[in-house]
Amino acid sequence: MEYKDAHRAIDIAEKIKNPCASAQSVFYCTQSEVYLKQDAQVSINDSEKILEIVSKLLKN
Repeated sequence: MEYKDAHRAIDIAEKIKNPCASAQSVFYCTQSEVYLKQDAQVSINDSEKILEIVSKLLKN
């Protein structure tokens, strides 16, 4: 994933309503990847859904 795409993924994730945490507390990005933080205060199911949505949106 390119750097601009990583930031786009963060922007998209921020638009996804997550009652547990903001996107910045769930994700962090490097110049090439978007990662889910280990200590993110979301359930595994929620984080998987968010990553799945972000992945789909980035493909479009």
